[in-house]
Amino acid sequence: MSALVNQLRTRMQEKHLSIAELERRAGVNKSAVKNILTGQSKKPNAETLIHVSQVLGCTIHDLLEINGASSPSKSQNDGDVIHDPDFLEKTNQAILYLIKEKNQQVTFTTLSFLIKELYQYSMKGSYPDVDVNFAQWLFERKINEQLPSK
Repeated sequence: MSALVNQLRTRMQEKHLSIAELERRAGVNKSAVKNILTGQSKKPNAETLIHVSQVLGCTIHDLLEINGASSPSKSQNDGDVIHDPDFLEKTNQAILYLIKEKNQQVTFTTLSFLIKELYQYSMKGSYPDVDVNFAQWLFERKINEQLPSK
């Protein structure tokens, strides 16, 4: 069984969520989570994983067990540890710059999510520089999902 499937099952059990309820709360296509759990969807898209991770209270990295992220029952995942406070400050500045540049209002929950995802992603890839392209992509995705449907 894949790390993603294990993480989904464990986190769903901890939150007492059925497959259908997780799909509904995440706003993903019906059967999106079911297809991941049954192996019909081997490479789910990032947007699905973002929505599912938000409902489950974790990051995509946690779900995929990237860079030491593991069991959600641990009191503190390695993915939640701030290894470089100065780099965290850089990620904060990058996200705040995008908020100002795009003249957007965001909730503290959204701000925290954006900073954490950018920090963890950049620590794995472009460290010691913030991955600006990922920051812009993530910001646009998150803002677009908050816009009212037409």
